[in-house]
Amino acid sequence: MAQNQTQTSRGLYGFAVATSCTTVLLLMAALSAIVPLAFLVPVLYEYPLLLAGIVFAANTGQGIASLIMVLIPTESVPPQLRATSIGLTTLVGEIMGATGAPLLAGALAEKHGLGLTMWLAAGGSALVFLAAFFVQEPTRSTAPVVFPAT
Repeated sequence: MAQNQTQTSRGLYGFAVATSCTTVLLLMAALSAIVPLAFLVPVLYEYPLLLAGIVFAANTGQGIASLIMVLIPTESVPPQLRATSIGLTTLVGEIMGATGAPLLAGALAEKHGLGLTMWLAAGGSALVFLAAFFVQEPTRSTAPVVFPAT
């Protein structure tokens, strides 16, 4: 009998946190919020290597998007709906992230300045960080998946 490799413990604010996967997810989501805020610190522009190091280290959190867009929908639905769940997640992400966010950020930047767009990006990352507290690993079945013959 296979044993679950993640151990559950009580995390921040009493939420149950899987110590392996969710901790990495939370760390990467928190690091993602640092990137836009680093560009708002004028002193860092005097030290471009330091700024580049901060951006490089903090951008490791940006890779979490592909995990969220593929793994969570895939493991949350029945096997027959996995491709549909990935497609819908990608569609919503493209519409909001590639279409809606630049329109909103551009309109707000014209009215309030470019710094607000960095705060918007940091706010989005902060929302991902907060949402990561509620991600629960699905229960795994040891039975093989059998698709009906067509």
